[in-house]
Amino acid sequence: MPGRYVSMLAALICTAAPVQAQFSQAGNKLVGAGSVGAPLQGTSVAVSADGSTVVVGGPADSNGAGAAWVYTRTNGAQGVKLPLGTPIAGFTPVAGQGSSVAVSADGTTVVVGGMNDNGGTGAMWMYSLINGVWTQQAKLWGTVLAGISHQGISVSLSADGNTALIGGDLYNNETGGAWVFSRFNGAWSKFSDEPQNCGGCPVPTMQGIGTLGTAHLGASVALSADGNTALLGAPGDNSGAGAAWIFTRAGVGSPWIQQGNKLTGSGAIGNAAQGSSVALSTDGSTALIGGSGDNNNAGAVWVFTRSNGQWTQQGGKLVGTDSAPSRYLGQSAALSADGNTAVVGGPGALVSTFSRPHAIGSTWVFMRNNGVWTQQGLEFQGSGAATNDALQGSAVAISSDGRTAVVGGPVDNNNTGAAWVFTQPVVTSPPVITTQPASTTIASGQTATLNVAAGGTAPLAYQWYQGASGNISTPVGTNSSTYMTPALTSTTSYWVLVTNPYGSVNSSTAVVTVPVSAPVITQVSNAASSGLTIAPNTWVAIQGTNLSTAGDTRSWQSSDFVNNQMPTVLDGVSATVNGKSAYVYYISPTQVNILTPPDAIQGQVQVQVTKGGIPSAPVTAQAQPASPSFFVIGAGPYVAAEHANGTYLGPASLYPGVTTPAKPGETVVLFGNGFGLTVPPVVAGSSVQSAPLPSLPVFVIGGSPAAVQFAGLVAPGEFQFNVVVPLSAPDGDNTLTAVYNGLSTQTGVLLTVAH
Repeated sequence: MPGRYVSMLAALICTAAPVQAQFSQAGNKLVGAGSVGAPLQGTSVAVSADGSTVVVGGPADSNGAGAAWVYTRTNGAQGVKLPLGTPIAGFTPVAGQGSSVAVSADGTTVVVGGMNDNGGTGAMWMYSLINGVWTQQAKLWGTVLAGISHQGISVSLSADGNTALIGGDLYNNETGGAWVFSRFNGAWSKFSDEPQNCGGCPVPTMQGIGTLGTAHLGASVALSADGNTALLGAPGDNSGAGAAWIFTRAGVGSPWIQQGNKLTGSGAIGNAAQGSSVALSTDGSTALIGGSGDNNNAGAVWVFTRSNGQWTQQGGKLVGTDSAPSRYLGQSAALSADGNTAVVGGPGALVSTFSRPHAIGSTWVFMRNNGVWTQQGLEFQGSGAATNDALQGSAVAISSDGRTAVVGGPVDNNNTGAAWVFTQPVVTSPPVITTQPASTTIASGQTATLNVAAGGTAPLAYQWYQGASGNISTPVGTNSSTYMTPALTSTTSYWVLVTNPYGSVNSSTAVVTVPVSAPVITQVSNAASSGLTIAPNTWVAIQGTNLSTAGDTRSWQSSDFVNNQMPTVLDGVSATVNGKSAYVYYISPTQVNILTPPDAIQGQVQVQVTKGGIPSAPVTAQAQPASPSFFVIGAGPYVAAEHANGTYLGPASLYPGVTTPAKPGETVVLFGNGFGLTVPPVVAGSSVQSAPLPSLPVFVIGGSPAAVQFAGLVAPGEFQFNVVVPLSAPDGDNTLTAVYNGLSTQTGVLLTVAH
């Protein structure tokens, strides 16, 4: 987090006692041991994700050499002073280390910025906690052509501590920029990431497109947890109006690219200095931008959110209670991991008409609920300040959960400085069920999933029971807000007991109803061959019980068609194949005939029948691209066929006066099912279907190959084949087979021939 001492002319505060709202001070203020001179401790602050490690920068320690202190919840209020970072040889060690500080989520990696190192070039120092000792790992700075850059005025770290961002607001005649460094296998790279299409040029990783004048880009910086989204503040842009820039990359090693135009909050008054501070949520999709100069230095902050790569302002600017000139609200800002809690510092003062005003400084907390930001409680200050001018709020930081806040006050006690830690008390409450487990209806043999939602102080424990609420004789599922029942064949009741250390609550009873009349599928087969393999756009027979209402047996009729679309429901009976609606031709209590959807299916598919809103248990059927078969007359074995003139083909004795045999050399018309998809494909659901197969099947009649003149779809699911009877076909019943794409029709089908 960036943190900078800013001289406040006429920054004054009333003498009212500090107000503690939701945050309360945790212990005494933090003042680092071993300081030399007036270090300005609290110029910068940072806190680990869990709030147990705090880092405080003091850039004026030891006559400007600077220092940083690390505190943990166990090492007391004096902290551990980090060893002085190595300055550039030949330069006076007035690096101003502690101008900015950042810490990794686990608190084991710390970066300390020193913007005055090497005559104003600036740098940052990387420290790691090794065997309980803080050890310097590297000193890093970005290469520049000439001039001072003030690198280290701001720094930020990714959550894992492997990506470091350093801002340099004076680079290129105060235009500013920022550099990114990466750590691989414990070692920091010596050179910063290059901008896109740079090719080794000595320029910052990030330079904003659209800067105006002395923008001071990089005066504040922030990184998302994964280190792939960066936010840079430029409070001097456009003559002090200020702005911020977003940069993103696809991952480590990928180029950084500016995302959209610069961000400027609406409603600003005067030279707002937007970008005085910046912060990002863990996922990088919520950005907080402080503008301490807004409205005659009263200050404000703006929130932006990202959706599909586009940034938009969320609500109006936030100004806090007692907004007044010279409060400098927004000089520092921090966000919780989820982006829903913002801590904002204002090191200035409220004007008093009765005595000299004092710049104690203040901190505000804003929270987001359903996209709306509101201030939580009143502004607050830390107790124990040694002087009235502390400038509390010059720097702020917040833990991931938003329950620990750190506030820096660099001029406390005659510029010794200090930091204050505040925590939100955990409000304990017994569990409360917010969403009861819902009753449901399933088919016999299915399982049901029950869910409960509960609030209350964590941790919450869950114990599911079978039976009515309060009956603990049959425990079933443990320690989950979700419970999946076993496969049920009868109606069963369940409930859940939710407990925490502060109480317990019983849920209502959830009844899982298993209707007795649920449809039951016993077999799924090809309607022409009775084979157990199905295919796309194929007539299929589903056998079972309770498939339709008792006595309801019928086929589709013209009134069932709407806009030439085949019906998917007949009298409340429907069917699906892999969740897609099939077309229902015939229903009865024991059989339903359907046409499968014309979608490519292969392998195991789920077939389900629903009657009156009650589904059957899904049944697994085997599917392949084609399941070729012939329609037969009645129960068979004679193929369904016609002569070219439309009269029926078959033995003369089959239907005397109606059927006649085929003649050798005659072109006959045969009908089949399950030959798969056509080219072009049919329109799903259309009652008009006509298209050829992409290739011709191979026909054999009486052991001799037969020429095929046409093969294609002529009606929904009905394939027609115009075949020439071989001259060698003998009189009598001849076996008939067709092979398509390596798959053969059913055996035992006959075609009668007579010379």
